[in-house]
Amino acid sequence: MDAWNGQDNSKSSAWNIPQLAGALDRWKQLVGPTATARRSGPETVLLSGNSPARRSYLVEEGVVALSHHLSTGKQVFLTLRSRGQIFGHSRHVLNHSFELTASALTECVVRTLDSQWLIDQIKGGGDAGVLLMEQHAFDLHESATALIDLVHLDASVRLRKFLVQFAAAAGVCPGEEMEVNVPLTDGYLASLLGISPQQFSAVKRKLAAEGDIRHIRATQTWIISSRHDQYSTKAA
Repeated sequence: MDAWNGQDNSKSSAWNIPQLAGALDRWKQLVGPTATARRSGPETVLLSGNSPARRSYLVEEGVVALSHHLSTGKQVFLTLRSRGQIFGHSRHVLNHSFELTASALTECVVRTLDSQWLIDQIKGGGDAGVLLMEQHAFDLHESATALIDLVHLDASVRLRKFLVQFAAAAGVCPGEEMEVNVPLTDGYLASLLGISPQQFSAVKRKLAAEGDIRHIRATQTWIISSRHDQYSTKAA
């Protein structure tokens, strides 16, 4: 069922932070049901560097990854977007070009918004500005955390943190073990983490040997142990 027409949004996002709960319902009240919806499967590119800057996107269902492609061709993972979060708007708000790729990591529904409408809402002092401020505060926290991770954490820890964040964004409740379906190939996950497929395989074996994760390839299921508190969704 289309989330716009009554699907339960209680799991909404941004990774279970209370201040951001119910963001989708608040966006729905502002946008109305006329915004164009698109349902996409895993690994579908929703936004690329050549996409029109006048469009912004609201995630209604699923999980989306934002990444940046360097001139060398290397893909750098930036962050995740999940239910009730928007992306693609900053280029128009700042009138500044920035190569950004948004890819569906699960089956998802994304609604297209007009960026100028969004700016008008902000200038009018409406709730859209409050919603964006809350999301940007979350983004600043995530950016700082990601930078620290990149400098101080090895690939095995970054993979585990990514899986924990993915589980939280997908609405999986924290527990001793978190089980989440990640319909992505090892090669695709390796590219998100900025490592080679060979490195990814070695990292996965290391985490499995240490009891941190189990990967059931047949069902694309990852089982993540939460025995390390520093990797919980609160710390992610």
